[in-house]
Amino acid sequence: MRSVAETAGCTTGMLVHYFANKDAILIAALRCAQERTAARMRAVLNGPDTPGILSRFLAEALPLDAVRRQEWSIWLAFWGGANASPQLAGEHRARYREYIGAVRRVLSIAVERGELAEVARSAEEAEALAAFIDGLGLQAMLDPGRLPRRRQLALLETYIARLRAS
Repeated sequence: MRSVAETAGCTTGMLVHYFANKDAILIAALRCAQERTAARMRAVLNGPDTPGILSRFLAEALPLDAVRRQEWSIWLAFWGGANASPQLAGEHRARYREYIGAVRRVLSIAVERGELAEVARSAEEAEALAAFIDGLGLQAMLDPGRLPRRRQLALLETYIARLRAS
């Protein structure tokens, strides 16, 4: 809490006034990062009806620029804490249910538009795709030289190409 207060330029007492503990700070940070990501994803869904909706939607969840790397830093801190905190683990489950649901909806949209084969509409595919994005994002954060923006997008397109071929 002291480190967070110092970074925020406030006193620990001021921080404790708003956040009961470190978990509360992580949850607030996660919700902020998740809302920023969700807003970008909604913009894709509400944008022009152009091909490649799935790749454009999922790219918003990858650490492709400084803003998204910051969001991923929050996710990484959160995941580390969720491993030991039932409160954080519960928050994680709630966020992932929303995320998987959104991926399922976008898969269905892509199938309806004729961009993907019907098999891509399955619940299992949404889970697998979310796991792929998590793994790709994690690796890009840990080894950005190996997985810069262009490489992340190329790997995402390779995955989606397999869904088209199914």
